[in-house]
Amino acid sequence: MPLFSSTWFTNNRDPGFASAVGATAAVTLALLVVYKQQKRITASQRSGLKEIPVPKEQYPFFGHLLSLGSVVSRRITEWHNELGSDIIQLNMGIQKWIMLNDPKMAHEIFVTKGAVASARPYMAFTYQKYAMGGKGVVYTDGGKTWRNTRKAVVTTLAPKMVEIFRDVIEQEVAYLVENLVANSDPVTGVDPVHYLQLASLNLILTTCLAKRAKSVNDDLFKRLIKYVEDSIAYGSPENDVSTYVPIMKFLDLFNGGKRKAEGERLLAFRIKTLKEDLIKEARNSSEKCFIKTLYEIKDEHNLDDNDILVTMSDLLIAGTDTTSVSMSWALILLVNRPHIQKKIQAELDAFKAEHKRVPTFGDRSNLPYIAAVQRECMRYRNITHFGIPHVADEDIECQGYILPKGSVIFCNMNGIHMNPNVYENPEEFNPDRFFNLESTMYGAANGRLENRDHYQFGWGRRVCPGIYLSEVELFSTLIQIFADYTLEPPLNEKGQPVYPDDNEAIDAGIVMTPTPYSVRVVKRSATA
Repeated sequence: MPLFSSTWFTNNRDPGFASAVGATAAVTLALLVVYKQQKRITASQRSGLKEIPVPKEQYPFFGHLLSLGSVVSRRITEWHNELGSDIIQLNMGIQKWIMLNDPKMAHEIFVTKGAVASARPYMAFTYQKYAMGGKGVVYTDGGKTWRNTRKAVVTTLAPKMVEIFRDVIEQEVAYLVENLVANSDPVTGVDPVHYLQLASLNLILTTCLAKRAKSVNDDLFKRLIKYVEDSIAYGSPENDVSTYVPIMKFLDLFNGGKRKAEGERLLAFRIKTLKEDLIKEARNSSEKCFIKTLYEIKDEHNLDDNDILVTMSDLLIAGTDTTSVSMSWALILLVNRPHIQKKIQAELDAFKAEHKRVPTFGDRSNLPYIAAVQRECMRYRNITHFGIPHVADEDIECQGYILPKGSVIFCNMNGIHMNPNVYENPEEFNPDRFFNLESTMYGAANGRLENRDHYQFGWGRRVCPGIYLSEVELFSTLIQIFADYTLEPPLNEKGQPVYPDDNEAIDAGIVMTPTPYSVRVVKRSATA
């Protein structure tokens, strides 16, 4: 579904509703024109600075809101190419969105000038309700409370802390492979999505809360996955149009009660299930888990119970959703590339022959091709359109452009990862481009620009704190699958392989997922 869809408006055909929309739009458009004439300050009015290019396909009042297409990042990449610019501006109602297609420019803004480019845009539900007015690490502005919370989270999810749970991670991945194998039909295969979600959810539950769901049929799994998916959908931009077009707040007269009830349901679930059940139970258990660490350093970082509640919700949603989507893209990419699978298996077989065991993440330096495949899967298909946006706290000058104070700034993930000035032959799936990189993805994301591999985990002060946990899970999954199995496509009624389409994506709000697919998990005929 597009980020914003014009079908919503065309499907509401009530004459009174249409009149209200028309009248409101006309009045607001007039006010907007006056406002722009009075307030607009362009780069051309500043000596020697360049105008940021703006695509032509915009509508009065809504700007580019209705021109984004079904896969937003790909449409924006087209605009970058049409305008021949690595920086473009979209007018999203009253907001200016600055889209970046170049890592050097993004690094300068988000890292070098990160002190004034790390705020978050205001959205009614995500900030006021979900983040309880400024708590947690994802949607909160970059003030003191956020800095204290982020320090605590970075401490909790640091590599040395994740290493304590290495055996737990390996076991959860083993359960994942068992589920895929057990449910893979010899002909039709298995849809891996729920099993990938279960594995990612259990990684968060076991490491953070000393709890796990037993299966995809477990009520705990069903309830938490629904919370994760509904929270992402409810907090997406298309469900908060009045943030971009404030006068559209009148739409609450038509659906405000339903939306309010849904928001209250999600928040009530968080209080009951996460705070009163899972967090309380974990704190009282004898098992080690991250939530205990957070409470141990709570006073040191000036956190309260609500800071920890929202932070744990952030980890649950981000850790479950983005990691499972990353693994889903990896599987569909590799089932379509048997020659890549054979190279992975050759590397694993050589290791097993020498060491008489299946490797783990700790053996990563001896498995450079698998590490390269992992990076290329992350680069080749994006898990998000842009990640979570940044906001400029003041005017920012970058490479001859001015990004005005209040601008919402994005890194266009599709554009940057398919930029031929960044990657040679970017449309080609080629793990060899990363073969000589020795650092972990965690190290690359937190290091120098010239050592970066991909940009899925964000930038600077807002870089994802859970990179290492996600990296260990995905790497371990590749090892445990291909050590003993091969991914093959389903068969049609004639016994012919039907390869899934890895070019199409579904806009699921914040994340982009593959279209539904199945794979056959087939035992290798001979292994080392």
